[in-house]
Amino acid sequence: MPLLNRVLRYGLVGGTAAAVHISVLLLLGPWMSLSLANPIAFLAASVASYFGHSLLTFRKETGGRQFARRWLLLQYVVNLSVCALLPLLQAPTLVLVFTPTLLNVVIWSRAALFSAKARKKEWTSAQQL
Repeated sequence: MPLLNRVLRYGLVGGTAAAVHISVLLLLGPWMSLSLANPIAFLAASVASYFGHSLLTFRKETGGRQFARRWLLLQYVVNLSVCALLPLLQAPTLVLVFTPTLLNVVIWSRAALFSAKARKKEWTSAQQL
């Protein structure tokens, strides 16, 4: 059951981030090129994703704290590159939205493992004092 709960939380946060992404993309699309609008939409969605995953999906690993900011930076570098390139390949809107979401599965899962190890190390150090 805990795995199912995590999958549901991940889906909820990911779905919310995807909705933010597509909403911003559709709002900005008529006003600017997709190569610019898509990365901006991704930035808006990534804020929702960062807070949602660190505070909800992976709460056990983070202890209710935010992920280290380097994971957000990694997410930005990887996904902004992808978001800028996909429109040049004339990818459909669903690919524009869900490719970063799928990449985030990998990034946030790694961030959760890192956070859990860091918390365990903190706890072990505190126990030794």
